[in-house]
Amino acid sequence: MTHFLLHIAADLRHFLLHIVADLRHFLLHIVADLRHFLLHIVADLRHFLLRIVADMRHFLLHIVADLRHFLLHIVADLRHFLLRIVADLRHFLLQVLVDLTHFLLHIVADLRHFLLHIVADLRHFLLHIVADLRHFLLHIVADLRHFLLHIVADLRHFLLRIVADLRRIVADLRHFLLRIVADLRHFLLQVLVDLTYYLLPVLV
Repeated sequence: MTHFLLHIAADLRHFLLHIVADLRHFLLHIVADLRHFLLHIVADLRHFLLRIVADMRHFLLHIVADLRHFLLHIVADLRHFLLRIVADLRHFLLQVLVDLTHFLLHIVADLRHFLLHIVADLRHFLLHIVADLRHFLLHIVADLRHFLLHIVADLRHFLLRIVADLRRIVADLRHFLLRIVADLRHFLLQVLVDLTYYLLPVLV
């Protein structure tokens, strides 16, 4: 009888060791898969951020190139405007030198009118430049805000999917452990029933 009980105890110990080994192997697989999954997530996030940085750099380079082109056009137009003013002023002064005595009062009146027009045109030109620059900067700020909002929304969606996947993994692991506990409990009850069945006639 003692030999029989020792066999049952040895079999039970062997069975429990197998369960522990299988559970350890399963948990090691889960940890390895989770590590592989997290490494993929980190790599994808790094690739995503590098693409964002490259796109932002490309966007800023385009803005700088467009601003440089715009400023070069302004400088060229201003130079052309000044050259025309100088040419007109030279022609005007030559006319003044030729007709200085007869047209002196007319020259003063025309010069005053001319300077007022130049000041008005220059003020109008500068106001247009300021308005266009303000409009351009407002568009840049709005586009950058829209771009950042899209990035935040995509990152939030990505993190929510990661959290959902982790919750599903935890639920599956919990279900698996509950099944192991239930099977172990059933096995122990069966062993107890068998021991009672074999020991009861001996005890009686």
